[in-house]
Amino acid sequence: MKNTYEQGEAFETLSYNLVQEALNNFKFGLLPSCCKVFKKQPYYSATREKNIVFDISLEVWPEGAERRTLLYLIECKDYRTHKVPIDDVEEFWAKASQVSDMGVKPVMITTSTFQRGAYIFAKNKGIMLIEVDEKLNTNPINLLL
Repeated sequence: MKNTYEQGEAFETLSYNLVQEALNNFKFGLLPSCCKVFKKQPYYSATREKNIVFDISLEVWPEGAERRTLLYLIECKDYRTHKVPIDDVEEFWAKASQVSDMGVKPVMITTSTFQRGAYIFAKNKGIMLIEVDEKLNTNPINLLL
């Protein structure tokens, strides 16, 4: 049996693969050739005066661009026994908003579902929510927002 760290790492790897697959199948509405996907990539926070590391990130770099034009910051939550609470969504939003000097799209992926308050908060803040089925298959996934 995996400990919680190993379980979290395994879900982050699965989520990374899910993001790559969705990108390659144009489910994000982006050109894969203009995108880079990373695990554990740091992004600078002027508020903290240091980097914040996110589980997964997807950077959009149009051809010939000198810097990225859009950044998806992705938080992975492997909660098989309970729903993702509003506190987790608020904390992630607070971190993502610290690196929003350019276009940022926060995304949360979970093996569970989201509490009603978490869903409402995400909807009002423009956070994309993705639910992966309980067998950890990439199909079907539920893109909520």
